[in-house]
Amino acid sequence: MTKLKKNKELILKGLSGSPGITEGRVKKILSPFKAIKVEKGSIAVAEFTTPVLAYSLRGAKAIICEKGTKTAHAAVVSREWGIPCLVSVKNALKVLKNGQWIVVDADEGKIYS
Repeated sequence: MTKLKKNKELILKGLSGSPGITEGRVKKILSPFKAIKVEKGSIAVAEFTTPVLAYSLRGAKAIICEKGTKTAHAAVVSREWGIPCLVSVKNALKVLKNGQWIVVDADEGKIYS
C-alpha cells in the first residue's frame, strides 16, 4: 500500500482509463456540454466528458467519470496528458462532494477517502 492510500477508506471502484495515483479535492462537473473552471490540481468528476470540456479539464490532477470505457474521451485525453483517469465509476457524482479530499488509484481502479 502506498503512502497516499495508507489508512484510507475505499469509497468507490471503477475501471482504469489512464494509470497513476494522485490525490486532491473534488470538482464536480454537472454538465458535460458546458465549459467551466476546474481549478488547477482538482480532481474532475463528471457523468462523462466531451471535447467541449477539454480546455476546462486541462489543469485537473485526475478525471473520474460515471460512464465510459478505456476508449472514452476522458480516458484518451487523460493518457495524452499523463494524468490518472477512472471510468465506469457508478454513483461518483452522488457519493463524492465538492471540495472533498480523495485519493485516486487508477492503477487499481479505486478511490479512497
